[in-house]
Amino acid sequence: MEPVETAETAETAETARPRPVAVIGPTGSGKSELSLA
Repeated sequence: MEPVETAETAETAETARPRPVAVIGPTGSGKSELSLA
């Protein structure tokens, strides 16, 4: 449950905040960005 919560929180924070960051470093945020877009 700990890893899941951390992953969800990190994804939400990354997707909700740094939209440009995802473009700069599309490691795992790229997927989130596509979902948002």
